[in-house]
Amino acid sequence: MRLTTSKFVLASLVGGALALSTPAFAAAPSACGDTTQAPNKTVPADAAKVQIPITGMTCDGCATAIHNALLKVDGVYVADVTFASGTAVIAYDNKKVQVDALVKVIEEAGYKTGKPSGS
Repeated sequence: MRLTTSKFVLASLVGGALALSTPAFAAAPSACGDTTQAPNKTVPADAAKVQIPITGMTCDGCATAIHNALLKVDGVYVADVTFASGTAVIAYDNKKVQVDALVKVIEEAGYKTGKPSGS
């Protein structure tokens, strides 16, 4: 295998981890699972909204996993989960689902939650 100068420098900077320059590493799946985000649903005008702080996310793949888990809940229209801010903003039907059930979904996915705010 021929190393280009940039790959050699990159490998040297990370302690000789030559695996970084191999095609097999680039094709490895995300450690957080599927990174395909499920589409949000149409939000009615009377939808309730809540913001839930989340800790334990390490990447955007974590946010996608939480987003997809929340959208599987009957009554959830939108789940905007952001790794950078560590929050989930969820639009939902409060006649079908309560905030404590949304918190439970996030925690069952392996993350910790803070105190929800909003309706």
